[in-house]
Amino acid sequence: MTPAHGTPHRPAALLVCSHGHSNRGIMTMGSSANHSIPFTSDALIRPQIDLLDPATQAAFDQQEGSRRIVRAGTIILAEGDCPMAMEVIRSGWAIRYKSLGDGRRQIVSILLPGDLIGLQSEMAGVASATVEAITEVQLQAASSPVFGEAGSHLKPAELSALATVQKVQAETMMLSVGQRDAVERMAALLLDLFDRASARGMVHAGALAMPLRQKHLSETLGLSVIHVNRVIGVLTRAAIIRLNHRRLEVLDRDRLARAAQSPARPGRSIGIAASANGPEKRVLVVEDEFHTAQYVDEILRRMGLRVVGPVGTLKEAILLAKTQPIDAALLDVRLQHSARSDAVAELLRGRRIPFSFITAYADHSIDRSPGETVLRKPFREAQLQSVVRSLMETAPSARC
Repeated sequence: MTPAHGTPHRPAALLVCSHGHSNRGIMTMGSSANHSIPFTSDALIRPQIDLLDPATQAAFDQQEGSRRIVRAGTIILAEGDCPMAMEVIRSGWAIRYKSLGDGRRQIVSILLPGDLIGLQSEMAGVASATVEAITEVQLQAASSPVFGEAGSHLKPAELSALATVQKVQAETMMLSVGQRDAVERMAALLLDLFDRASARGMVHAGALAMPLRQKHLSETLGLSVIHVNRVIGVLTRAAIIRLNHRRLEVLDRDRLARAAQSPARPGRSIGIAASANGPEKRVLVVEDEFHTAQYVDEILRRMGLRVVGPVGTLKEAILLAKTQPIDAALLDVRLQHSARSDAVAELLRGRRIPFSFITAYADHSIDRSPGETVLRKPFREAQLQSVVRSLMETAPSARC
């Protein structure tokens, strides 16, 4: 990381926000008269070693710095131990966790290449959590000329930068466990892992080789393994992610960020504008899965259409199908409480309103007439747009 020069001396742990145009959004941890550690928003996803000054980073690259390889499942550092030196992960995945006497544990962070082991002992004197290798991990300790025989001693600015990052990450995890629902927790974790891996060049052809098992996700998010499996299914059926064979693909990062209640890039207008002379087209959406309903709603609105709903119960769907002026409809086949949308489809046929079924199942029991389509989950945005445009071509010119 290139150091900033000419920064006035400030107390070691002081966090100063620069307001100049060239440094807007950059926080600076001051340490000495000739060096400061720039801290930007991407520091949360960058390798921790990038927050060290160049001389300290170079100490990890010296030949005299010791390297070792740790097998998967091995404890690298136990809670309460005093490490001989700080080490950087050169390859592999590891976790930090706290545990109770009965064996239950909470994973507090997931470590990737470029992250540091032994950092907490710099502040607490001993390791505050246990570090375990998830895969084979290659570690390297810094050479002694910088750190000395008694162990590593980072500069105040480096400690301040690293502590700030860990504080923000801990606050984010606390928000997830305390306030986010299960889907939001999972989305936030996968988004963070994918972005951190991307910053390290670990994502290839849009996919990340992710060795974490559902048990690890459970212990990170405070969910049961069964709940973790269900939540992954929700995000998969909504065409937000694909996770199988320990391979994670983020199919739609903006929607994953929205599912996590995190900032996302602004969307773009992609659709059918309402006619200047005609009424706004209205589409009934019957879908009981929240994130799929949200996905459909966003796409239809970008197409310039008015959404009626979304609703997820048969009772609500029948009421809207009977009473609302609509031009087309999208019907999830299976609804809440084991109900099906067949009765809604029959009402729409009676009103001569075109519709498409939506389902994640190879459901051969769908009672559909010739010309009625079935959109299979997970579907992409372009597939939904195509189905809706076809429905609009056959929609009645006047609403009932």
